[in-house]
Amino acid sequence: MLFAGGRRDLESLKLGMVTFDRVRYAAAPAVVREAADSCIRLHGKRRRIDTHRSTLDDDRLPKYARDYIEAVANANGLLPDDLNRDVSQLLATAGVFAQGLLVFAGLFVANPGEEYFECPRCSRIHLHRSGGVCSECHELLGPARRIGIDDQNVEIDYYRWLATSAGPIFRLNCAELTGQTDKLLARDRQRLFQNIAVPPEEPLTDNIDLLSVTTTMEAGVDIGSLLAVMMANMPPMRFNYQQRVGRAGRRGAPLSLALTLCRGRSHDDYYFQRLERITADPPPPPYVDTARPQILQRVLAKEVLRQAFSELNLFADSAGDSVHGEFGTADAWNQPPANPPAGYVGVNVSDFIQGWITGHAQSVAAIYDALVVGTRLAGNQGARNGALAWIATSLVPQITAATTDPSLVQEGLSERLANRGILPMFGFPTRVRLLYHKAPTGFPLRHIVDRDLELAVSMFAPGAETVKERTIHTAIGVAHYRRQGHLAVLDANPLGPQVRIGLCGNCQNVDTANPDAPFCQVCGQPAGAGERDYRAVDLRQPKGFVSYFTKARDYDGVFDFVPRAARPKVGRPPFAMHHHLNFEIGSGPGRLHVINDNGGNLFHFSPPQPGSQTLIDVDAANPFA
Repeated sequence: MLFAGGRRDLESLKLGMVTFDRVRYAAAPAVVREAADSCIRLHGKRRRIDTHRSTLDDDRLPKYARDYIEAVANANGLLPDDLNRDVSQLLATAGVFAQGLLVFAGLFVANPGEEYFECPRCSRIHLHRSGGVCSECHELLGPARRIGIDDQNVEIDYYRWLATSAGPIFRLNCAELTGQTDKLLARDRQRLFQNIAVPPEEPLTDNIDLLSVTTTMEAGVDIGSLLAVMMANMPPMRFNYQQRVGRAGRRGAPLSLALTLCRGRSHDDYYFQRLERITADPPPPPYVDTARPQILQRVLAKEVLRQAFSELNLFADSAGDSVHGEFGTADAWNQPPANPPAGYVGVNVSDFIQGWITGHAQSVAAIYDALVVGTRLAGNQGARNGALAWIATSLVPQITAATTDPSLVQEGLSERLANRGILPMFGFPTRVRLLYHKAPTGFPLRHIVDRDLELAVSMFAPGAETVKERTIHTAIGVAHYRRQGHLAVLDANPLGPQVRIGLCGNCQNVDTANPDAPFCQVCGQPAGAGERDYRAVDLRQPKGFVSYFTKARDYDGVFDFVPRAARPKVGRPPFAMHHHLNFEIGSGPGRLHVINDNGGNLFHFSPPQPGSQTLIDVDAANPFA
């Protein structure tokens, strides 16, 4: 509140100003006192306070404060070094500045007085002369103005009205509830939002009045009925809008409110002009592709594996929760099971499954026939023969290849097969990567933010910032915690295995077959170090990301998010290409690459100390040094 963002801080609202003990140190020259007050404000607006950050080793004022003091010195005919020394000494002696930060316990709040100064360039309000210079843009301040006389519209300011004239104090406890909120915390917030407090919680203070949520709340999250719903932009489709506004008006209250803020975008504009489209459009008919063999083949593979694993009683005691099925780990596929059936000691799991498929050809055919009922593949004998032959001869070898593929880092076999396209990708994407913003101690994991891998390579890349719980976390490296009993221990290889690929800056080709070729196999661009040259790179798929644990800072409405990943690239397809006129065309499965090369500069990882299993990017960590 004292140093709020924008024009909402105490001084901008002309309600008071943060200062030092003016009574004890009234003998200091006026320009020194005014410059000291503005330096306090500059530090507070940047959250350089000992309640928000750890102390620094530098007792000097930061550069932005020294630049302001230099402008004040020039405006008053003083030497910048002398004024900087006097201001620093006053702040230190008054006990409000030490080790590079404001000391909150030494700060005072002064009444606004009768005059104020407004910057003619940026309109920043000062309740003192500020050495004749604006503390924000260093413009010379104009003459003093009188509060309540020269600013007759001062009471129109909404935040000033809230602070002075809004009536009795009322509670408005706001909390975040999104997909990245820790599960235990999310349950408590859902309960407190419904006014259910459990001792030692206090109903007068702990119950939540306002939830700030994302689209995660559309799907089955119990937050009760609402009196009001506010949307920060127009939802993408009609059913999204109805799902959200339908939460309001269920408490039997005589009035409920659903408010949508339309931003200046074409999508919002379109529906603002056509309200009936977003409220009453007929739902689009569902579309199901029943003629594509690849879809049928994946579902067939899953049912065959389910029956085989179930009949052989493999991993029956697995306590996993994968949406793709419980088929053990990828490492266990090429090993004998812990509790093999009688007579199968020493036989690998893969051999078990191949033997079951070979001996149950009729069962596999029955599964296929049941799946094609009512589809456009029914009666297609060629598709039937091809699918059954693939199950009999190719399924197990392809699974084995997936378990040894260094580009797949998932531990669960079913999850790995879903990412390879052998099993269907049911439900939400499972290629999730975690950003750890505090070292976990056990499972279930807490203090994490998750994103799908395709987004994580940008949003969690070293240097990128993520907001969670009103706090900004800056990613600086990679780390991964794996389960060991009930404990979370660091993985020795958080970057994952190396995959060598060739990247062409000229045609964007990705070459996985011959990455160290002297030139691009598509456009002929020679290898080199230039931006448009062909080059071989060491590609990794990080298992997890880590932020600077002790350097998180308060979110004040502004943060720097730097997406770095390039656009998705498809390598030269392995399927046959057919020449037509002046181009070639072909179809089939291929691999999509989303590569973050740090704008061509690559990332340079190293352990923060010898033996560490966390890897830090040197450039991202330097600003925190």
